[in-house]
Amino acid sequence: MRTGWTWCKALTATSALGLLVVAGPVAAQSPLEGAERDMERAGREARQEGRQAGQEIEQGTRQAGQDMKQGARETKQEAREAKREAQKEAREAKREGREEAREAKQEAREAKQDSGLTAEASDAWITTKLKASLIGDDRLEGSDISVDTENDGVVTLTGTAPSEDIKQRAGDVARSVEGVRKVNNVIRVKTSR
Repeated sequence: MRTGWTWCKALTATSALGLLVVAGPVAAQSPLEGAERDMERAGREARQEGRQAGQEIEQGTRQAGQDMKQGARETKQEAREAKREAQKEAREAKREGREEAREAKQEAREAKQDSGLTAEASDAWITTKLKASLIGDDRLEGSDISVDTENDGVVTLTGTAPSEDIKQRAGDVARSVEGVRKVNNVIRVKTSR
């Protein structure tokens, strides 16, 4: 039985060695090795956090780009709608101006027919006819012109015009009206500052 005892003793020694082997490296670990392991773990965690932060930044950048594109699309659409609305209002204003010009011409015709062509009636007819012609001329946009007719066909134009060409155009229109003998064009030209 000596053999059995020896085996039992060897098993005990082996078990004890196994425990020592397991416990040996842990107990024998130096502080430098533990620090290296901690640094490696910290590096892995930092890289992981960096990747996550990069992904979040990339996603935020993509979202900001999409938001900017959407805002630009909306602004462009609003600009189109504003342009359409402005064009519609301009057409309506032009239509109303032409209607007013037609009415003024009609009033001038009626005034001429009703007046018996006295000097005063003739001057009133000339003023009305000239005003209608000025309103109906698209080239005179941006001007503010007043008309006064006296002394049987002497017309005085006053007010403002945006350019010398428009001032001259108003004088030409006045000279083209039937019954006008002379035109005093004292329209002031507005200067841009």
